[in-house]
Amino acid sequence: MMISRHHVNLAVRKAKKSSCHCKVSAIAWNYKGDLIMTAVNRPRFSKEGGGVHAEMLIMRKKPMAKTILICRINNGGEIRPLHPCAACAEKAKELGIRIISVKEDP
Repeated sequence: MMISRHHVNLAVRKAKKSSCHCKVSAIAWNYKGDLIMTAVNRPRFSKEGGGVHAEMLIMRKKPMAKTILICRINNGGEIRPLHPCAACAEKAKELGIRIISVKEDP
């Protein structure tokens, strides 16, 4: 799947909606290239289950996803470097999902 400027803009808009200090979004597509879900990370110290990475939320709810785009922004809305953690990378490998990170200058 080819990531376009439209996909990057969508990821940035979604990340801005996160209530976390590190604002992260994830966007998932199925094998046909249809958008199937978007998510943002959750705060780590919430009363209900603690924090969850955006890509892990998608893998739990839509394990049939084939590609997940992850994006992190700073408070100014600028794209920052991001790589999936070991747990998310392992789960993606187990499910056969490709995780792509938005680059700082796409």
